[in-house]
Amino acid sequence: MSPDDVILVRVYGKRSDLLIDREHEIQVMVILNGIGAAAPIYCRFENGMAYGFVPGVMVNPDLAREPSVQRYCCASLTTVFNHVWLQLSVYPCTKITISTKFDMWIEFKKKLKP
Repeated sequence: MSPDDVILVRVYGKRSDLLIDREHEIQVMVILNGIGAAAPIYCRFENGMAYGFVPGVMVNPDLAREPSVQRYCCASLTTVFNHVWLQLSVYPCTKITISTKFDMWIEFKKKLKP
């Protein structure tokens, strides 16, 4: 089976949209796919999505110490950041800071209480 034969299905948790801006998430995934840094999104549905699979290797502490891996990760992150930042500055989403994320978490916890 090749990676092209694999489809991942993500089902969102109840009320997870209170913490995660799903539209922003989709925009970033589309941008990353456009530069070859993420799998394509095949479909979206009310509480999730189906998207492709990108094979890779998980970076462990030993691998992270390798200078060639460090250079590759830095170059890749720079490319991804520049593309995402540039494209989202044209089509901005709500900016979420650490403090607003914390406030959202508190509101989320309040809504979960019976």
